[in-house]
Amino acid sequence: MSTPQQPMSPFQALVNQLTNLQQITLKAFKAKNTQNLAFIILNDTYHVIPYDLAVLWKISPNGNRIVGISGQTTYATQSDVIHRWKDALADLKDSSASKILSENDFPHIKEKWIQSKTQENSSVLWMPISKRDKETIGLWLEKWDDPQGINFQHNLKMVEAHLVPGYALAWEKLNPSVWYKRIWEYVNWRTISYALPLLLLFTLLIRVPLRVVAPCEVVPKDSYIVTAPLNGIISRINVKPGQHVNHGDLLYEYDPRVPIQELKVAEKQVLMTKAEVNRVTASSLEEHQQLADLATLNIKLQKAQLDLAFAQNNFKELTGKAPISGVALIDNPDEWQGKPVKLGEKIMLIADPNQTKVRMWIPENDNIQIDKSIPVRVYLNPNPETNYYVKLNFISHEANLTEKHVSSFEAEGDWVGNHEGARLGVKGSAVLYGEKVSLFYYLFRKPLVTLRDFFGI
Repeated sequence: MSTPQQPMSPFQALVNQLTNLQQITLKAFKAKNTQNLAFIILNDTYHVIPYDLAVLWKISPNGNRIVGISGQTTYATQSDVIHRWKDALADLKDSSASKILSENDFPHIKEKWIQSKTQENSSVLWMPISKRDKETIGLWLEKWDDPQGINFQHNLKMVEAHLVPGYALAWEKLNPSVWYKRIWEYVNWRTISYALPLLLLFTLLIRVPLRVVAPCEVVPKDSYIVTAPLNGIISRINVKPGQHVNHGDLLYEYDPRVPIQELKVAEKQVLMTKAEVNRVTASSLEEHQQLADLATLNIKLQKAQLDLAFAQNNFKELTGKAPISGVALIDNPDEWQGKPVKLGEKIMLIADPNQTKVRMWIPENDNIQIDKSIPVRVYLNPNPETNYYVKLNFISHEANLTEKHVSSFEAEGDWVGNHEGARLGVKGSAVLYGEKVSLFYYLFRKPLVTLRDFFGI
């Protein structure tokens, strides 16, 4: 024989009610989309406030639309009962408050309100869940055989205080457009006229690093300068720009015509002077005067021999060979053909392609106080999407004219990190950073300098 179940105390009933509220709220927050949340609202609300029918509505000036009906996955949108529901809600005086509906809430269509209830002796509870702009999400609950709404009155306050706010937050979480629509309600031309200048002023006071952009080029770090060993005319350059050469490879050739002629003249001069010395030596045994001339001729012979040695050395230097292995750096070999050069004049560079650095030319007007602790950012023209970093070594104290006739300060820096793809001779732009200044100074520094120069301030 089964033991009769003891009725729950009011305290136990309250605990169960609060537990159900918490579980349903958590379930609503875990809903992945609006469809899942609507299903929870329509079916799980029953555990807190019993009903026989639930309809979730979206009410807006463009028309009322059903979001879902409890216990039904599909429904006929053009049915008579749905039309009666729509007419009733369109005539509802205040859809923003929870209440048990009566004919007094429908001033124009009281008879349709009576027809809108699916059961004659039923009560209807309206609960708005979320309201934004002119759109309201609300829940229509019907309890049959309860014309006075006693069932709803018993639990309405608890549902209003705990469950409805949870549903509202969960609904707004799944509709991210809510936040800016609410903000837009407070936006007008007056607030914009106040806020925009303040925002602009605040933005101009933000401190940013001052920076300048300077042209740059990848140059050899430790190169060997090949210079002209003697005065003469270059006949031919035997290497091309960027060509790899090994130690001893032929680099250039002189025009040999003048050096050969000078060598022949020096050889003849030596022979003539030797013959004169021999003649005077033989005759000096008989005449004492010839002894003095012999000393002068010996000095003349030494000079002729030195000239011959110089001419012979020049003849050996008519071809230049690579002193080290590396890459030959020369502007245009064709321009050197037939070009006269002087002793010590630079002809080309021999450099190791793996040992490079960056040379920069900072325009004179942009010679700000550069912060050498901040790496320089380099963008090379062949790969503008790739940036490299360089540690600044020095900046010259005197400005010189560049190839483009711009007065600039020369600076150099070594690579920091990977610099694959930075080939010798490649040009680009370098971004150098200075101290932090206000955004206003950063934007208007150059225009202010131009105005000062123009007005002579």
